[in-house]
Amino acid sequence: MTRSRLFETFLKTAERELQTHAAGLSSNPAYGIDAQICVRVDETAEATAFVRWNFEDSCYDIILTLGLCVWAFEVAAIVAAHVDRDPDESSALNLDFSNYQYLSRKQIEDRIEAAAQLFPDNQKAYCEYVFGGMLLAVFQHEVAHIVSGHINYLKSISNNVASIDELHILTLSQPQRGDVPPLFFEYEADHVGSQLLAEAATSSAPPLSRWANGSRRDNMLFGLFGFTVFTLALEEAARLRDVKAPGYPSPMLRFSVAITGAKRIWDEERTGEEFLNAIMIPLGQILTLFETIYPAVGFLRDFTDPDWQKSLESEIDAMLNECSPYIERVGQFSLFR
Repeated sequence: MTRSRLFETFLKTAERELQTHAAGLSSNPAYGIDAQICVRVDETAEATAFVRWNFEDSCYDIILTLGLCVWAFEVAAIVAAHVDRDPDESSALNLDFSNYQYLSRKQIEDRIEAAAQLFPDNQKAYCEYVFGGMLLAVFQHEVAHIVSGHINYLKSISNNVASIDELHILTLSQPQRGDVPPLFFEYEADHVGSQLLAEAATSSAPPLSRWANGSRRDNMLFGLFGFTVFTLALEEAARLRDVKAPGYPSPMLRFSVAITGAKRIWDEERTGEEFLNAIMIPLGQILTLFETIYPAVGFLRDFTDPDWQKSLESEIDAMLNECSPYIERVGQFSLFR
């Protein structure tokens, strides 16, 4: 198999396995999902993901764009390239979300080829493992929008549009989701999605084939890595566009919410390893590969700093105050029972 075909193979496998995972979630009464979830990869070059109610087919669609999948492959390639060496090529690729929408098909193919050349042949499986974890992390966040009732709420106030697009709501100057701010949807989806991701990571039957060969520790680590670097990419896209939705949560807040949810599942599993040593420290080490690309990585390094903790607590208090009016309004559409 040529290097340039690796991405296509990885993507087909991940798409098939995510669809199987979606079917399993839909049939699990614990989640209360009231319609089929369809996983689709479309040909849009813009790097984003979104979830919507498909009025024509009466199902939930989770859309991963081609641009997002190429970005995930490039991130995974950088990680795989540094398995056995020092991080000296962390900025070898431009991973700016704002950049992808302007790429032609030929440019996309060139990016895939360049990424595939970064890592040695003996790290192909590792690259696929990280790539799958990246897409699973984004997928679980989108599922969280479904089970938290966000899509059903939007469906209740619109006869033809019920969707949440991660990149687009980040760059809205005004909320356009009824009267519910993006902050509320994203906070709740981060909270629920991190737990769904942690459950998948610690499951005895992981949703991705490569994860079946990985340890629960590595599955959790790369799931959280995928979610974190996705939020960092969104933040960087907003910074470069010089526009960001009012109240949209910071990467630090989103990181805190995800870590809290994942740690709860980890502790419940009683793995015998402390979350700090098993997950947090290695996660920080991997994220530093991307600091030249996503400067917000530096903020996460200060996660345990007392001053940062105070700043974070202030942001959390402000967020809860802002979100409190919407908890009951949207909560009545939650699929959790």
